[in-house]
Amino acid sequence: MALLSEANKRDPEAGHVSARGQILAMLDDVSLLVTDISSVGPDFLYLHPERPLFITDRRDDRERLIDGCPMAAGTDVIDSSTLDTLPRVFAARLDGDERRSSRLAVRRYYFGDLQPGESTVHFIDAVRQLCAERDEQLAARTSARADLGSAGWEGRSEGQSRPMVESPRS
Repeated sequence: MALLSEANKRDPEAGHVSARGQILAMLDDVSLLVTDISSVGPDFLYLHPERPLFITDRRDDRERLIDGCPMAAGTDVIDSSTLDTLPRVFAARLDGDERRSSRLAVRRYYFGDLQPGESTVHFIDAVRQLCAERDEQLAARTSARADLGSAGWEGRSEGQSRPMVESPRS
């Protein structure tokens, strides 16, 4: 926060912004994102795969980073070896992004070819399908209990033996 404040004092026209609020709502205004391996990176990749994305590697271990966050293989990575070149690389990515096709491939890997908003439709359809399957299973179970009841299970008092019923095999 202090660095952003200082940068804005040095160059008020640079447009550095420190915002608070709902992160997803702010992503529409972001032209380049620097993030850690939290959920913010995949959210940005899903919503704006055409925009440059940088992931920080706090351990300076690219292999470990990619192992834990495969998305990093399709993005620029910030570690101690890239710090000196960041201003030049940021400008280059905003001018002509050579990592775009890599990000698009990673986005397809994570999200398929879904466009923003389509995942919600797919999720709702999947929930409806699961509810329908549950309803069918409950109806079958209720029907089976009713069949067992008509076979003499109901009306017996405690301690009376029940008829042996073999369960159907599927």
